[in-house]
Amino acid sequence: MQVINECHWNLVKKFNLKDSLAIKLVHENIIAISEVKDITLSTYEFSNQLRQKYNLSYWDILIVASALENDCSILYTEDMQDKQVIDGKLTITNPFK
Repeated sequence: MQVINECHWNLVKKFNLKDSLAIKLVHENIIAISEVKDITLSTYEFSNQLRQKYNLSYWDILIVASALENDCSILYTEDMQDKQVIDGKLTITNPFK
């Protein structure tokens, strides 16, 4: 869910798209091809534990925690260190490298 929120915000704020177009693009390009998971209290608490181990921003570690909770093995992002492995389970991959 955090990825959807960030994507929508960037489309509207950074790319000056209208809200209705951002919603359409998010639906077509993320929701249609993904299984969207909620951010829960346990996700928040887990992210706080992970922040003690890894030097990542609050928002990035929240995505990492959600990915780990949902048994993801790869997290595609340009915002974190490429090839970093989190908790021996989640590999950060920069899709632009």
